[in-house]
Amino acid sequence: MGTEYQKYLESPHWKQTRSKKRGRTRGCGICGAAESLDVHHMNYRELFDVEMSDLRVLCRTCHRFAHVLHRRGAFRFTSTDHNHRWAVLKAAVKANFRESRPRPVLMDCIVTREWLMWFATPNGGWNAQHMIALGVTWPPPKGWISGRVGKPISQSMAAAFEAAAC
Repeated sequence: MGTEYQKYLESPHWKQTRSKKRGRTRGCGICGAAESLDVHHMNYRELFDVEMSDLRVLCRTCHRFAHVLHRRGAFRFTSTDHNHRWAVLKAAVKANFRESRPRPVLMDCIVTREWLMWFATPNGGWNAQHMIALGVTWPPPKGWISGRVGKPISQSMAAAFEAAAC
């Protein structure tokens, strides 16, 4: 795809499609970040044959990491179905998040997105113990990550959250 693909990414068609998809989304579909958002193709048919369901909004960090993991063979798609591909990609990025970054330090007990992601379970999610430690209901409501980022928590809450990842 090389040069032809790069030309497509600069085309008015792609810019309009990307803008439309990003306009429907508040943040990264993996970590919830609201800044530096990219649009990721889940399926490639023909360059100008793009369906909104084949696209996912990811922050630049998760997007790059997804491509790195794919090149490494860390996950494999067994279907062209966009929902299947999204589930596989999302799980792989979350499960490998720890490997890609040093353990974050919680400064002044203010919750950061990176800290939340780093202490996810080995499956790349969070469990009821995580939510209890943060004072979030189980199952967690949509947007719970954005609702906690930037908020202070006690050292005991932070320790309980970190312990829940094991």
